[in-house]
This record gives sequence, C-alpha cells and structure tokens, in this order.
Amino acid sequence: EDSQWPSGSISDVAPAYWRRYTDNMTWPGAFITAADMVYTRFGDSEPIRQHYAAMKRWIVHMKESYSEDGIITRDCYGDWCMPPESPEMIHSKDTSRITSAAVISTPFYCYLAGKMAKFAELLGIQEDVAYFNNEIAATTASYNKKYLNKETGRYSNNTVTANILPLWFGMVPADMEDKVFANIIDKTEKDFGGHVSTGVVGIQHLMRTLTERGRGDLALRLATIDSYPSWGYMYRNGATTIWELWNGNTAD
Repeated sequence: EDSQWPSGSISDVAPAYWRRYTDNMTWPGAFITAADMVYTRFGDSEPIRQHYAAMKRWIVHMKESYSEDGIITRDCYGDWCMPPESPEMIHSKDTSRITSAAVISTPFYCYLAGKMAKFAELLGIQEDVAYFNNEIAATTASYNKKYLNKETGRYSNNTVTANILPLWFGMVPADMEDKVFANIIDKTEKDFGGHVSTGVVGIQHLMRTLTERGRGDLALRLATIDSYPSWGYMYRNGATTIWELWNGNTAD
C-alpha cells in the first residue's frame, strides 16, 4: 500500500525502488494474493482488514482504466518467459507461442475479484460481495464469448497458458472442461515433447491442474525430466537456484 498512487495504481516492484507503474493484473495482484495466503495459512485476517480499501481501490482502478467490452486489456510482461524458439533469445517472436495480454489479464481479474468477494464476505461488506461476484459472472461471459472456440475447446491461439488460466480459475463452461484439458495435454505431449511451454504465469497453474485432473504422471515428468526446457535441465547445467529463463545458460 505504501507504493500505491492516489489513482490506485501499484508499482511492479514494491517498495518502488524502480518507479515502474505499468499496470498489470498479475504482478501487483500479489497485494491481494499475499493477504489471502496469510489468511488461508494462518487464519490471520488483519492484513485484509488493514488493506481492504487500498486493494479495492487498485482493482477498481484496473477495471475502470482497462476494461473494453468486458475484457481487461492491460498486461505488460505476459507469460514471463516461455521457452523461445531459439536458445539465444529471451523473448519469443513466434506468435503461436505467445499468450496475448488480455488472455492473461482477464482471467486474473476474475481470480482476484473472487478473492475480493471472499474478503468482503469476511468483513461483512455485502454490497461488495455482490459487486465482485457480478464482475466475475459478467467478465467470464464476455471472455468466453470472445476467446473460447466451443467446437475445439481452445482458448485464443491454444497456448497451454491460454487454456490453463480459465480452466484453473473456474471460467470454463462445465461441459467444455474436458476438451480444454485435452488441449493442454496434447500441446504439452505432442507439440512440445512432454516439456513445458509456459512461462512463470502458466507454470504454477499447470502443475496443479495436471495433478488434480488425474495427470500427475505428466506433472512428475515435467518436474523430473532433464532435457530442455525443464528444471532438470537447469540442474544438469549447474544451477543452484531456479533461473529466471528456461534457457538461462544460453540466452543473450
């Protein structure tokens, strides 16, 4: 909250040592997810009580500044950093690998609105509970209308991240969930040979979704394989911590 501007904008890094206020649903969303984590793990609601007004100011700022036809359009860093098509590259130029801004920011808006509804319920602010639940329903409907192909079960350009975010965040129509999940499996196993194809935004939800939907075997493969790109590849090449890039040893 100390880094927040009166407009509601929060810096990409807090404290704002670098004064980057690019506006994202992902990075500044840690303001909400950190408070939720403290409450979920320890039952401590004080961070929510202290910062609820500031968190609401931020998410309303994002909606009012970047909503177009029910889609939240603003994202700066994307799925940082998915494996590029060439080992010396940091950022891919291949549009088939890149998940577009709105395809990331809109599911995150729904996810964070869900946290805000939970907080409002906890604090007894019923009008906010209704507001955020309505936002989730309306945004989900707009998102599915724009990005979901109901014949194929593919979202947007069918990257794993494009499919995993609405699936993990509960936005996929119930009768389409199996199709969407099948696309995630096919993309991972066939197009990428059983390797990851996501960046930091997609990977955290991919591992959980694979495990919960009965493909723990594939999650285990992703966690233990040592050919590129993988965590095992990092370890095999001398890493003592997780690199920022899957190709951290070769990227320019």
